[in-house]
Amino acid sequence: LPKDVYTKYQGLSDRLSIAIVELLPERYFQPFPWEARNCLLYRAFGVGLVRKLALNREDRIVKEERKKDPDFHLEGFTLRKPTIQAMARYKDYTRKHEITHVIDTLIGLGGLAASVRINSDLLMLISGIWTVGNIYPVMLQRSLRGRVYRILERSRQSQKPLED
Repeated sequence: LPKDVYTKYQGLSDRLSIAIVELLPERYFQPFPWEARNCLLYRAFGVGLVRKLALNREDRIVKEERKKDPDFHLEGFTLRKPTIQAMARYKDYTRKHEITHVIDTLIGLGGLAASVRINSDLLMLISGIWTVGNIYPVMLQRSLRGRVYRILERSRQSQKPLED
């Protein structure tokens, strides 16, 4: 990932996510064929609805700031200009955001395991909510990246010279 991915809004968890993204092979991030086409599975799980209803902090910032300035841009969450280069860079951000939520999901699963071990209903409830609350953003990032890959692929195909 480009080094300027580190912004003032990102802390230790984001730096850890970026380090993990750099370690993982490219094939992990490539959409599966069913993700690249239309993500029916994610739709069935209501990922689009969750995206609309559960605005995160950055979504709220963008929404409020765009009321004042329609050209407002928040690096990593919006595209300044809809170009192929910006879309390729945005793909990198979807990777970082996905890994952040994968880490959080694993933490939640660890909490669930600990809750069973120590027989704590409260920890089980909190860990379950935490886990489910982070699985949806992972699915959202994967479905978003499927759309980004489709756009980038169409762009590459349109730039190929015609064969005789």
